[in-house]
Amino acid sequence: MRSAYLNVYDKDKIEEVARVLLNSKYQIYSSGSTYKYLIDKGIDATEIYAQNEHPNILIINIIMGKKKDVSIIKPEIVIADIPDDINDVYNSILLFSAARNDITTITGKKYYEKVISSLTLFQEITEDLKKELLSNFFNEIAFNMLENLYSIFPYINTKSEKISIPLRMVRKLEYGENPHQQSFIYSSLIRSSMSMEKIEEINGRLNFNHILDINKAIELINDLHCNCCFSIKHGNISDLSFNDDINIAFKQLMENKRIKENEIYVFTGEVNEKIIEILMGYNAEAIVAISYSANVYELIKVKKIKPKLIKINIGINPPEENEIFYLNGICVIQSKDIFDETQTLNTVTRKKASMDDLKLIKTAMALSKHLKTFNAVILSSTHIAAVSQSESSTAAALKLAVYKMHQKNMIKLDKNELTVATDGSLSINCFKELGNIPVKLIIQAGGNSEDDDVIKLCNEKNIAMIFTSKRHFRHF
Repeated sequence: MRSAYLNVYDKDKIEEVARVLLNSKYQIYSSGSTYKYLIDKGIDATEIYAQNEHPNILIINIIMGKKKDVSIIKPEIVIADIPDDINDVYNSILLFSAARNDITTITGKKYYEKVISSLTLFQEITEDLKKELLSNFFNEIAFNMLENLYSIFPYINTKSEKISIPLRMVRKLEYGENPHQQSFIYSSLIRSSMSMEKIEEINGRLNFNHILDINKAIELINDLHCNCCFSIKHGNISDLSFNDDINIAFKQLMENKRIKENEIYVFTGEVNEKIIEILMGYNAEAIVAISYSANVYELIKVKKIKPKLIKINIGINPPEENEIFYLNGICVIQSKDIFDETQTLNTVTRKKASMDDLKLIKTAMALSKHLKTFNAVILSSTHIAAVSQSESSTAAALKLAVYKMHQKNMIKLDKNELTVATDGSLSINCFKELGNIPVKLIIQAGGNSEDDDVIKLCNEKNIAMIFTSKRHFRHF
């Protein structure tokens, strides 16, 4: 004779499971409100009662062989739930003891359908289903325990040799990187400066590529700290324009046909109906903004909007924030590359950068930080002139950026208008790649053996140069 022990808070569908167990020749044991519920439904069940201990403890002792009771058959199946809003120690211990002793553990009604199907077809729980149920239980109990840990210290403790990170699935995406791939979003209890879980999909459904682009947008906004609008495609920053007035920034982006089709457009301020209608004309893939005006929500009700409309939340970088990289079976954890606005900027040339240049300097540095190494950023006073990334050297990155700027043939340049930033240090060869473009300011990490020669060349050309003494290489 086989047996099963049932002790659940949520009684939904437990009657159906119990009847299938009986039909499969299982003796049913139960206790408390579950036993009363089964008896009221006409289910033949035996009550587990212990005078001086919780009924679950009696079952645990029988499972572990610590107590012999000829009247109780050791259960092959244990069904018990742990509701999120109930701090239940006895069901947790019961399930853990059962799982550790190779007993089938069923932790709630979401698994009942599979259990009923297996019992109906085979009169037992199949080995594959048993493994699946055990895996689900250990994941759930671990998550519940870690939830308590991360409520106390919501960061990755890199001082510990063993780390567990709890994840909960919050949604399925439309598709993955390609339409034939599935993709899911799991939220984490780890505190972060941004939460992709909290993005609000006002219009449209997202896929994996949208999530990557939105993540890139949020990371960049967190470092820019200025009003701007910019475009992203396939994780790459295509263009950017900045102004204290977001509408003027957008107007600057529109000039000289700089708005392109099928890109994602990001705004650090409020987006209104007019901006959306303009971008619809360019088949914008998505619009990401801090907020939307009331008339946008009204527009959605009366008109079909093609671009995805996404509202994002921006936070403050917390302490102890880390980055996690999954690399073919291993996880690499590193402290986050924080963009420190308070870091000392050392002007090494006779010509000094002015306070008016501060916004340009920070914008150029932030952009360079978010481009793959080696990269170059060329800024005018209001927008990106050109960017390049993923080059083999700083010289190659500068050469490509200058080439792109000339290819655009759209920027009206005044003398000494441009600001240049690189993530690598500059050599004389790098400087030569700038050619004759009007540069007023160069920002680089410094540390090259030719630093003195480059400083001398800048002095000759009346160019201000800043050493940040801190590099931000990016390989992913």
